[in-house]
Amino acid sequence: ERTAQLNVANIQLEHASQTDPVSGLRNYRYLANQIPADLAYYEREQARGAYSNHALVFAVIGFDNAADVLDSRQSPADVIDLQHAAQSLTRLVRAGDYLARWQDDCLLMVFRPTPRLAVAALGERIRASIASQPPDMGDDTQVAFACSVGLAEFPLAHDEHQLFRWEQAVELADAALRWARQH
Repeated sequence: ERTAQLNVANIQLEHASQTDPVSGLRNYRYLANQIPADLAYYEREQARGAYSNHALVFAVIGFDNAADVLDSRQSPADVIDLQHAAQSLTRLVRAGDYLARWQDDCLLMVFRPTPRLAVAALGERIRASIASQPPDMGDDTQVAFACSVGLAEFPLAHDEHQLFRWEQAVELADAALRWARQH
């Protein structure tokens, strides 16, 4: 019986260590464990001919005006912002995709093999999801939220020697997010 209790406690601890306490989403530790396993699986699948013209897609999502709107209402902006985004974006993930907190004010969506021709549409779906579902402020106030999205495919190019790592793809998506915010 004691062993069973310890096993349950270890499972709960492992789950807590891979979950962001503010948003309830996965965290970097989860990504660091899961993405290499996913990549190994998809490399094996590609070697046998599956998923041609597909790529994993990393989407870094930043919120453009939410903090200003929420701060003016004396609300904890980061908490409401992330919770609202998590609720809106979880509707977009397929089985096998995942959503994680990436940085203080950014989220990361990982889309498992996606047709390369559909990648641009993912960014618009994310943006539209956030814009069309304003958070409940509790007083019937409508608040418009906006986000910017940076996307990167992995592998970026045919990388036979695997010199390009997934973290670099996320850095590219983050750079695309910064560019989108400036333009």
